Amino acid sequence: MTDQVHNLISAALAGGYVISVHDGEEWSTCRSTDAKAIYKDARGVDYATLRFRDGAHGKVRGWATIIWENRGEEISDYASNPAMNDLIDRLDDDERMFPRDHPEDAMDTDISGHPFSGRISAGDY
Repeated sequence: MTDQVHNLISAALAGGYVISVHDGEEWSTCRSTDAKAIYKDARGVDYATLRFRDGAHGKVRGWATIIWENRGEEISDYASNPAMNDLIDRLDDDERMFPRDHPEDAMDTDISGHPFSGRISAGDY
């Protein structure tokens, strides 16, 4: 199986996004376009959050939670909005965590419950 996190990072960068990595303690990579550095930082911990921003304007477009122990389903959660749904849809069918043809699997668009939603400023990273 191809690494779905690698595919997600590649799709985001190809779409003009910059990516930040939160390693559970700090933002270890900020607004990067370096796929290897992003992947390395995300892979260096058991649990990481990727934040996706529009590279041209810096607007936050979404996030994805990565849990490496969930083999085959490393992308364990993500913001359900048009930008993130487009990124997830770019993954091969066998790499998708939440197929678009099953609306009951779609994640809630409210990010207030996300572990990092209240502890950092959206403009910081």
